[in-house]
Amino acid sequence: MKKIKDKSANSNGITISDSIVMSVRHKKTNLRKFEALIIASIGYFSVIMSFLSMFHLKYNKSSVIFAAVAFSLFHGIASAVGKKLLPLNLISSFGAMFVAYKNIDKIADGYKFIYNTIYKTAYFTEINYYKFIESKSEYDSVTAFLILYMWLMALIIYFFTVHHPNTILPLIITFPPIEVGLYHGIELPVKYGILVVAYWLALLSMTNTDLGEYSGGSGGFVRKENVFFPKRQMRLKVTEKCGMYLIFLTVSVAFITAGVMKITNYQRSEAINRKRIDVRDAVQSFSIENLAESISDITSAFGLDFKYESHKLGNVDHMRYKNVTDIIATFDHKYDGAAYLKEFTCGDYADNEWFDLTSDSYKNRIFEDFRDYNIYPQDFPSVFNFAMQNDERYELTINSNLKGGRTLTPYAVRNKNELVYENSGDIKIKQEDKKTYSYTFSRTDIYETALMLGYPIRNTYSPYDFDNSELWADKINRYCSSNGLLDDYGYFSVDSEFYSVADLYSYPQIVITQLLQSEYKNFVYENYLTVPENSNMEEIKTEYADIISEGAYAQTAQDKLSVLEKIRERIA
Repeated sequence: MKKIKDKSANSNGITISDSIVMSVRHKKTNLRKFEALIIASIGYFSVIMSFLSMFHLKYNKSSVIFAAVAFSLFHGIASAVGKKLLPLNLISSFGAMFVAYKNIDKIADGYKFIYNTIYKTAYFTEINYYKFIESKSEYDSVTAFLILYMWLMALIIYFFTVHHPNTILPLIITFPPIEVGLYHGIELPVKYGILVVAYWLALLSMTNTDLGEYSGGSGGFVRKENVFFPKRQMRLKVTEKCGMYLIFLTVSVAFITAGVMKITNYQRSEAINRKRIDVRDAVQSFSIENLAESISDITSAFGLDFKYESHKLGNVDHMRYKNVTDIIATFDHKYDGAAYLKEFTCGDYADNEWFDLTSDSYKNRIFEDFRDYNIYPQDFPSVFNFAMQNDERYELTINSNLKGGRTLTPYAVRNKNELVYENSGDIKIKQEDKKTYSYTFSRTDIYETALMLGYPIRNTYSPYDFDNSELWADKINRYCSSNGLLDDYGYFSVDSEFYSVADLYSYPQIVITQLLQSEYKNFVYENYLTVPENSNMEEIKTEYADIISEGAYAQTAQDKLSVLEKIRERIA
């Protein structure tokens, strides 16, 4: 009887093959620690060189170089050897803290000197942020601060790159020296900046490639059905090699890009510079108290217009120099003196802020007269200049990069139907392009004007005493009739300071302008020149009582100007 083998035996267990083949690669030199040291050194020295290249600091170069190399070697070796030398990091920390404690004042001064350099470079000023520090100690103080910071960088970069790769702490210690320059628009040398970015990418790849390698635990196998897999700690270690590849690729791409930019003569546009600076200023000036304006500034910096303007006093605590061009003003010929450009007019003051007048204020009849006769307060300076035969005209072209469609206007502008006059006294341009626009205006000098004008004289006229070639006589008659200025004989009276310098009969436009100005004065006094009646105002009146008393008797333009100058001198 033939014995039959049971083929089902062990079918549900582990089947062991009778021919097991194991393939083992020839042993190669382990370069992982060496590669990690190269990555850490690239990050360490590129950050140092980036910061020192952006700012012109006064320090002992030989001492800083020696310290940088010494810290790099010490902490590099301590991190590469492993647990045996890791206590050296602890000894180094205690030693550094002791030295820092003994030199705390010098290190603090070093920080102040460095911040002053950053501040002056960023804002293009010679004014120091920190004052009252001995300049003679700058050399040693800056050196001490740099050495301390380089020690801290060496400790963190080498430990968390070579011994236990981790992204967070190295990024925290290396990002501020780079960002402090980029944030203020200071140019970072490309070769060092690329190496810093390459280090960050390499470290990021090391902490994510073969995730779990540095999380602890022991080796072993994991069973899945009848197949066994090695645990993470037993996998092939390629973290450092990935980091080296990333550095090589990053640097290669950077140099290729730089070469193309050099060949094509590429230069960063003014628009990019402006956008970066606008974003910086918007973030810097962010305030919960002025939330709406802060949000408006940030959205505008990114090209999204959320129009909101605040005229609150004290928003600007210091001058900010952007190193970009806001406006370019071009005159058609030489202009002597100061040309003032106006943007907005406010009338109401409350809670340390200026506001526009209410809409009800503009329901005054005078604004209907402005529209009917097509003469506005914005026209007054130009018309009166013409009356005094001081009508030298200038063409002003403005190229503006101001956000929000803001426009600037000179005084004594002449309207050639391309302007829009607003009730507030502001002037807007009709054209949609607010980047480039032009004005024709005449020069205004208050001192020359005051010398030319005499006492205001009241004269009586008949509307038809004037030249009616452009129907000005008809307009004068209509205005005087509608405003009750004509007497029983059809004459009207007007106060004017131009009799000594202008022939009013030949220029009737001056007369109608004078009539409108006389009426507009009442509106100005009621809406723009009223002051609150409180203890603060009484204190001001008491302080300026002698000048105010002189103002009550000022008759001529020269007298009034003299009073204003005395007030200015008292304020100064």
